[in-house]
Amino acid sequence: MKFIEKTHNDNKAVSEIIKGWGSDIIVSRGRTYKAQDLDGILAYDNGKIIGLGLYHINNECEIVLLETFIQNKGIGTQIIGKIKEIAQNNGCKRIWLVTTNSNINAIQFYQKRGFHISNIYLNAMEEARKIKPEIPKIAENGIEIRDEIEFEMKLLEIIKVIENKEKYMDLLLLGDEQENMIKKYLERGELFALYDNGLKTVSVVTQEDENIYEIKNIATYEKYQRNGYGSIMIKHIIEHIKNKGKKLLVGTGESEKIISFYKKFGFEYSHTIKDFFIDNYDHEMYEDGKQLKDMIYLKIEL
Repeated sequence: MKFIEKTHNDNKAVSEIIKGWGSDIIVSRGRTYKAQDLDGILAYDNGKIIGLGLYHINNECEIVLLETFIQNKGIGTQIIGKIKEIAQNNGCKRIWLVTTNSNINAIQFYQKRGFHISNIYLNAMEEARKIKPEIPKIAENGIEIRDEIEFEMKLLEIIKVIENKEKYMDLLLLGDEQENMIKKYLERGELFALYDNGLKTVSVVTQEDENIYEIKNIATYEKYQRNGYGSIMIKHIIEHIKNKGKKLLVGTGESEKIISFYKKFGFEYSHTIKDFFIDNYDHEMYEDGKQLKDMIYLKIEL
């Protein structure tokens, strides 16, 4: 099985699939689409289309059609994932779609994959039938096809937090264990929050000299770690500081794992502050079973 982006060479096959449902047009929120006018992700297996997702991007990303012909193999989930990535790369703030009140499987499917109901349009299918009379009045499960239900998923974005910074304290404490230490830099620093269908990562950056900035804190909720959010935040901070500084510092304990993480982005050793964690914290701190004593500073020239 492979997933590819739809090209004009796929339009005939996709159109034939849609025509098999009674018409070659798709109606969504009163708007008419044709397959050849939409971008899409196709799932192929042995030369046959076994799943397709058609979408339209115009500041936001609408999934106009999602259909799989083999169930319970994760095909629809993977198609959504690829559309989500495309939408993010195009700067979209959300993905949205509509389904009907009768499509119980779809209502369950989208909610299990992080979509939320954002609107319900009562009796919308009456208007849709004026455009596409082929739409039946009763679904195969016996439910009247009457309303449109809109689902949405907020996409990844990083915002700069200006007010009420302390409401992020629970997450900041994952990156720096002592609240009074966080308060020393939180108000004077820039606080960034990464949202991807909810808050995932935060970071605080301070200005330490005319052209020198420092990452004081970066933290991701434990259940969302190892999903790349920390890397996305680091890249964002580097690009942000490039516009106003010449050097970016970050301090960490004597953890080869964390040091290696920063080196991936071009950081290199700068200097060491002996016994920093012993002198500044009211409790012993450990990383990977090893007590932290010295602060290791890394730097990147911008």
